Amino acid sequence: MLARSDYTPPLRGHCWLHQQADALQVLPFGELRLIFDTTGIFSGGVMNRRILFVLILMTGCAVKQPIQTDYVVEDPISLGIEHYNAALGTDSIPLAKGEIDKALSMLLPFADDSSVDSLIGEICITRAKLDRKKIATRRLSSLLSGEFQYTREVDRWVEYYTTDGREYIERALSRGARYVNTIMPILEEGGVPDELAYLPIVESGFHPYARSSAGAVGLWQIMPGTAKIYGLRMDEWIDERRDVYASTRTATRYLKQLHERFGSWELVLAAYNWGGGNINSSIARSGTDDYWELILPRETANFVPQVYATLLIALDPQVYGFEEYTLDKILDTVRLSGAMRLKTISSLSGMEVNRLKELNPELRDKITPPRGHLLKLPPGGGVIFLKALQELPEGERYLTKKQINKYRRKRWVTHIIKRGETLSRISRKYGVSIGKIRKWNPKARRKYIYAGDRLKIYRR
Repeated sequence: MLARSDYTPPLRGHCWLHQQADALQVLPFGELRLIFDTTGIFSGGVMNRRILFVLILMTGCAVKQPIQTDYVVEDPISLGIEHYNAALGTDSIPLAKGEIDKALSMLLPFADDSSVDSLIGEICITRAKLDRKKIATRRLSSLLSGEFQYTREVDRWVEYYTTDGREYIERALSRGARYVNTIMPILEEGGVPDELAYLPIVESGFHPYARSSAGAVGLWQIMPGTAKIYGLRMDEWIDERRDVYASTRTATRYLKQLHERFGSWELVLAAYNWGGGNINSSIARSGTDDYWELILPRETANFVPQVYATLLIALDPQVYGFEEYTLDKILDTVRLSGAMRLKTISSLSGMEVNRLKELNPELRDKITPPRGHLLKLPPGGGVIFLKALQELPEGERYLTKKQINKYRRKRWVTHIIKRGETLSRISRKYGVSIGKIRKWNPKARRKYIYAGDRLKIYRR
C-alpha cells in the first residue's frame, strides 16, 4: 500500500510562493494565515485552496481550529492514494476500476510534479492490467469446464511472462505453432479440453528434445516408467516420447485418467506435475481437495498458475503485447513399412535432411526404424513423397537386413577409459545407461574400473 508520506505535493500556481518556499517553511501557522489574508491568495477558487493545503504541509503545521472559509481544505493527493489503495485491496474488477478512476481524477491536476506523475503512470498501468484481467476472465470462463480462476498468483505469472520471461514465451509460441493444430484434435478426441494443447509451453517450451534432470523427455515431459506403461517405444532406433503424435496420445490418456480420478482439472494438472499419489497424500494432509488450499512443493504450487498464465497469453497474444502468430497446418503423415535413410527420403521429397529431423525428432539417427515408422512431412509433402517412392523399384525402397546390420555395426564404438573417469560420466557422454554399459562389458561390472581399459558402447 502507498502512504501519503511517499509523495511530496507540488507547489503550483504562484511564482511568489515558489520564491518564498524556504522562508515559509519556518513560519508558524498563525503567520502563514496572516500572509494568506494580506496577500489575498486565499480569496477563493480551487487552485488557491490547493495552495493553502500545500503550504500547511510544507510547514508541518496542523489545523487545530477550523478555518473560516467557504472552501473545505482537502488533500486531493492523499484522497487519490486512498482510492488507489482501495483498488489494490479488492478482487472485484468493477470496484477496482471505479476506485482507480476516482484516484486519477484527484491526481491528474498535479501531473506536472514528477513524483505524482510517476504515481499516475503506475495507476494507469494497473488500470490496463484490470482491463486485461477482465478480458482474461471472460476468455477463460468457458475453458477447463469453467474451473479457471484469475488469482493473484496467475497475475504474478502473467506479469513475469510479459517482462522477464518474455523471451521464453516468444520462443515457445514460435515452436508451438508447428504442433498445436496437430495436438488439438488428439486431445479433443480423447475427451481432454483442447486448450491444454498449450500445456507444453510450461512443460518443455514446446521443445521436443527437452529432457529434465529426472529423465522426463519430449513436449509432454514423459517419464520412462510412464512411457512403458502406455506402450511408447524407446529403443535403439526411436524414442516416441519425442514423437508429437505418440506422446500426445499418451498424455491425453494420462490426463483423462487423472480427471476420472480427481474430477478437477486443477488437481489433474497438479498430479501431472507431481504425481497422483502425492496429490492424494496432500489432500489427506491438508484436509481439502481445493488445489489453492493444498500443501504443495513450490514447483507444483506454481504449476497451475503458470499454465493459466500461458493459456491467457497463447490464446490472446496481442492483448499481452506479443505478435500474433499463425499456426501451421496439420502435418502430413506417411506409414513406412521398413527402414529408410533420411538422405533417401530427402531426395524423394525434396526436403533437406535437417528439416526431416526437425519434423521427426523421435528418430535417434538418420535412419527410420526397421519395424516401420509414421513419417511426418510438411502439409502437401506426403503426396510428393509417395509419388516418388512408388516410382522406385520395389526392391530399392527400403534397406535390406544386411544393410541395416552393417549400419548397426557402424554405431559400435570403443571407449578407452581415462584417468578420473567414472561410469556415470561415460554414460552421460554417450547417452546410454550405466546398466547398458555393464551389460555390454563384463569388466564394467566390477567394483572399480581402471584407466586404459576398453569399453564397447553402442552409440545412439
